[in-house]
Formats: sequence, C-alpha cells, structure tokens
Amino acid sequence: MINTLNPLDEALIDKIRNLEQQIAQKDREQYIILNNLQRKNRELKNQFQQTQRQNMDTKKEVLQLQSKNDHFKIQVENYSNEIQDLKQKQQQLLNEQEFLSQEIKYLKSELKQDQLIESEILKKNEQLKRLHNTINELEKQLRLLQLNQQQNSQQLYQTQQINNTIQPCQIHQQNEEITIPVYVPIIEQTKYIEQPIKQYQVERIVETTNSNMIKPQSVCFQPVHYTTQQHWVSMQPVHNHHNHHHHHSCQSNYGYKYSYF
Repeated sequence: MINTLNPLDEALIDKIRNLEQQIAQKDREQYIILNNLQRKNRELKNQFQQTQRQNMDTKKEVLQLQSKNDHFKIQVENYSNEIQDLKQKQQQLLNEQEFLSQEIKYLKSELKQDQLIESEILKKNEQLKRLHNTINELEKQLRLLQLNQQQNSQQLYQTQQINNTIQPCQIHQQNEEITIPVYVPIIEQTKYIEQPIKQYQVERIVETTNSNMIKPQSVCFQPVHYTTQQHWVSMQPVHNHHNHHHHHSCQSNYGYKYSYF
C-alpha cells in the first residue's frame, strides 16, 4: 500500500502522473495523424476521379483528330485529281497551239502566192495570241494548285503524326495551352495579301501532361507567314511569358492534342 508520507511513494506518484500525461499526449498526436491520413485519402480519391475525366476528354479529342485526318485525305485526293485534269487541258491547248502555228506558216507561204489576204493572217495571229494567254493562265493555276496540294500534304502528314504520337511533353505543365503550326483557311480574301485584313478564328492546340499540381498558363497566337490562292495562315507557338520567347523544344509536332472551337 502506498504511503503518501513516504518520499519514495511520492516520487512514484509523480512518475505515474507523468506517464499518464505522456499517454494523453500520444493519444492527441495519434488523433491528429488519423485526421491527416483521412484528409489525404480524400484528396487522392479526388485526384483519381479528375484523372479519369481527363482520360475521357483525351479519347474524345483523339476521335475528333481522326475525323479531321480523314477530311485532309479527301481534300488532298481532290486536289490531285484537279491538277491532273489541268495538265490534260494544258496539253490539249499546246497541241492546238502547234496546229495553229503550222497553219499560220502555211498561210504565210500561201500569202506569198497571193492566195490569202492579210486580214486572215491577222485573225490567225490573234487566235494564237489568245491561246498563249490561256496557256499562261492555266500554268499559273497549275502552280497555285500544286503549292496548295503541297501545303495540304504537309498538314495531313502533321495531323497524322499528332494522331499517332500523342505523348506528354516533359517541359510543360499540365494542360498548358500552346499552338503548333496549323493551316487555317482565309475565305474572305481572293488575291495574294501580305498581311490579313481581318482577324480569323484559329484552331487551338492543348498539351496535357501527367502533372496534377500546377495550373495551365495562358498562351497567345503569333502569325508567322501567309500564302497565296487558298490562303492558309501558319501559326507558331508563343508562350505568354514576359519575354515572349519561343519554346523551341516544343515546336515539334509531338506531345499535343487538338481542341477545336
């Protein structure tokens, strides 16, 4: 039995009290740790659900990209057929030109024999001149169509590469919006222009990485050059930092997915 008057017993009582206080402190610490673990568990569940939603969005945009890919294939095929038709027509006109040239030579020789009047020769020369003008115009259209087909072929190749290699870019953060070179039709203009007169809506490229920690940064569009006839405007990535420098390592067409508006 503990004797409270005994100094040894009093020391034992103090030690018991200290142990009880330590036990109470440990209980409080374990309670705090338990609450932190429960909160962390809820955060992990929310992150998992967010990742699932992002995966669904990525699948939808891959389907959109495949649809655009098919559209470019059809367009390139149509341009190829049109170029072939123009080549055939050009050859026909060249044949006609050769025929008229031979006929003019014959008429000139006949003129020496006074069998043809001067007005008929002038008429044939005028026909030949018109044929020359027509051929020149067809050659011009042919060059423009070939240029357009080349641009469409390049865009089709870029679209296929993006479609086949959607991978996260390690330099950027999650969902940072950037642009890569895309061709956007300018319908309003009919002739060659050095700079566009109006502002045009462009397609937006969105990059996605595996990071869930940092919010996306804003990005601006920067036109780099303009072309003729079908009027495509080429856009290049410009990140909206204070110095507006290009991210040169991201100008390749890999690691991005399309988002249209």
